[in-house]
Amino acid sequence: MPNVTLITTLFNEADSLDPLFRSILDQSRKPDELVVVDGGSTDGTWERVQEWAPRFRRAGIKFRAIQDRGNIAHGRNVAIQHASHPLIASIDGGCVADRKWLESLLAAYKPGTVVTGNFKPLARNFQERVQAVFVRPSAGDNPSSRSVLFEKEAWKEVGGYPEHLYTGEDTLFNARLKKVRRFVFAPEAVVHWRMRPSLWRWLRQYYLYGYGDGLALNLDTHTTYGKKLSLLLLSAYAFLPFAWLFPSLLPALFIPSLLYGLYRSFSVEGAVAGLLLPFRYAFFVAGFHRGLLGRIWKR
Repeated sequence: MPNVTLITTLFNEADSLDPLFRSILDQSRKPDELVVVDGGSTDGTWERVQEWAPRFRRAGIKFRAIQDRGNIAHGRNVAIQHASHPLIASIDGGCVADRKWLESLLAAYKPGTVVTGNFKPLARNFQERVQAVFVRPSAGDNPSSRSVLFEKEAWKEVGGYPEHLYTGEDTLFNARLKKVRRFVFAPEAVVHWRMRPSLWRWLRQYYLYGYGDGLALNLDTHTTYGKKLSLLLLSAYAFLPFAWLFPSLLPALFIPSLLYGLYRSFSVEGAVAGLLLPFRYAFFVAGFHRGLLGRIWKR
């Protein structure tokens, strides 16, 4: 099995850095190298990274830490440029990896493949548990870069992560990878993903997701994500004339979303998540169209 470099990008992750790094050190199959890129943190993240460096080196893991201001796509590209090994595993700040995460990714890998890892929510309070209600397993053909393994050569072939995107960069990167590599899913390769600290930040997160997708305009219906995005947009366009003609019926639309939230989690959190679901979609669609306008304007 080829050696593997693990990359991660950080920005103001001082509070969540220790659990992430501890989970990397605890891996049943440790990475051969760890490359960390800090995007200009101001909360002590960079200093904390330096404190961890000797521990990784004592564990036999080659360690590199780089400061380079830029978005997450830029940070990932910088990390991969400095990677010494032919395989790249990626995890994000704010995540904690299961002990067999990297081992499971490598077990599923065959030359010429991209291995889609899995993720689960990491929720500690009420607002985070509300967000966790609708977190689903990773799509087999659209991995989040918080849990993925790919060849450095494939990254080169597709031109790296698209740095013009603030969000949605991994979705477009996946679409390009899909044209040159085969995707395989490793459901046991789990990282736990920290939810946003407030429901407002959660809604804003989906607005930014939509904005990134609008800039990328990735509507490939051959992928699971492309099908979902196309269906969501068609539903939104069908909804607008209905809302215009029958405004008095709009409150009734919350009933199915409430029931769906309770189906996902029969709890107060499930009910709140269900009631907020239409707003989450609305924020995403609004962000998508802002990104689409930005794409057209740049032309």
